[in-house]
Amino acid sequence: MTVPVSPALWGPFDEYSHHQRRYVRRELCEKLEKAGFAVERATHFMFFLFPVVYAVRVLKRRFGRAGADSSEQVPDDLRVRPIFNPLFLRLLRLEKALMRYVDLPFGTSLLAIARKV
Repeated sequence: MTVPVSPALWGPFDEYSHHQRRYVRRELCEKLEKAGFAVERATHFMFFLFPVVYAVRVLKRRFGRAGADSSEQVPDDLRVRPIFNPLFLRLLRLEKALMRYVDLPFGTSLLAIARKV
């Protein structure tokens, strides 16, 4: 399963996506185990984009328009900027290669692999 992670990243994108929460790794693993699953692996991903996403969200909260309706910010959060796609694709491929050997320490999302016990 994949879930959004890091409550500090909560923003209009999460509301638009109908997320209920952003997890931390330990919390998701505990919930899976309590539900009868054995967690085989839990690793963050979108590791290289985390600093950018974090900075943008913090800056928007700090310097965004006062009283702005969060729905006004959604199109900006969801705007696809094709010029960056080759860079993002390379970063995701690098993450994929790294994840074969190590769990990533942070990211914007979490990948959990679990089996029913």
